[in-house]
Amino acid sequence: MGYVITTANSKGGVGKTTVTRLIAETLVRKGKTVCIIDMCQNSSIATGFLSDREQFNKTTYEWLIGEAKPSEVIHQHSEFLHFIPSNEKIDDFKVFANKMTVKKRLYSVDRKVNTLRNFYDYILIDTHPSENDDLVAYSFVASDYVLVPFEVDEDSRVAVHRTVEIINDFMQEDIKGYFLIPNKVNTTNQKINHQLETMIDSFVNKGVKRANILSRIRYSTTVSTAKNEKISLEKLAQKNTYAKNVVNDFVELTDKLISAIEGSAVK
Repeated sequence: MGYVITTANSKGGVGKTTVTRLIAETLVRKGKTVCIIDMCQNSSIATGFLSDREQFNKTTYEWLIGEAKPSEVIHQHSEFLHFIPSNEKIDDFKVFANKMTVKKRLYSVDRKVNTLRNFYDYILIDTHPSENDDLVAYSFVASDYVLVPFEVDEDSRVAVHRTVEIINDFMQEDIKGYFLIPNKVNTTNQKINHQLETMIDSFVNKGVKRANILSRIRYSTTVSTAKNEKISLEKLAQKNTYAKNVVNDFVELTDKLISAIEGSAVK
């Protein structure tokens, strides 16, 4: 049975989709099979994979409401990395779900995602940045773990605290745990690194375990450059030191994630 992980943060612009996509690519390089489910209307998973977001006739929305089979919405980025694209129609699922009973509504995404668990080692769900979005709540119920990327600034600190509060509410359901990911960190700036440590201390003081704060991802414009130039970050890393450093950061982070998740499953 595959693990389901949702990436979430109530604040936008923290690199949530990029983190989801690059963790997925790193998992595949480590021999895992992965499917990303895009639950965000921006279609950023598809565009991140250098696909035209307008080319998909059926998306996450049609799959969730039962108008499309998994085979009709799952697309291959590579042999072992698949994704279900989204678009602005995903917002209409909340209207569709409101016709259900409260319990059925809460587990509406979970029922669909569970049908994929036997086919993938990891299923990653990318969500829209919001703390009151029903789609985020449905994704949490479907998940084993939640990833919370954040940047080093005051708004992001507040957003992490709020996101963790929401996750803790769902810990009574099926969520087993969560991990915070410092993202886009200027590792050579001592002031930024001090601010990050101060933020981490504030998270720990609020009950977050230090073991649940994963290794930092450094800031680099090569991530957006790769997307704009329609080249994978891994290919860019073959000739660009900065891109290589970012790739290595994701390798370290993914190693820790696998160890934390699969190690806890063995215990």
